[in-house]
Amino acid sequence: MMNEFLESLKLDYEAQIKKAEANIKVYMKYPAGIGEHPELDKAIDSQIKIIAEHEDKLSTVKRLLQEWAIELSNNN
Repeated sequence: MMNEFLESLKLDYEAQIKKAEANIKVYMKYPAGIGEHPELDKAIDSQIKIIAEHEDKLSTVKRLLQEWAIELSNNN
């Protein structure tokens, strides 16, 4: 059951990373068309912060899944 929660979080973090990466690509390709982001560097920075935060969380979840898989297999 715990693995299902962690797997769900893993998928969510991966999706958030992909979304932020897509946003950066749009900002870079169409900087003039992003009217609500007159300061492009700040808009990109906000997406980089999202990526960094979720990569850190993703790394932690992957580590936990690996450690707990090993612990569970040793308990059998």
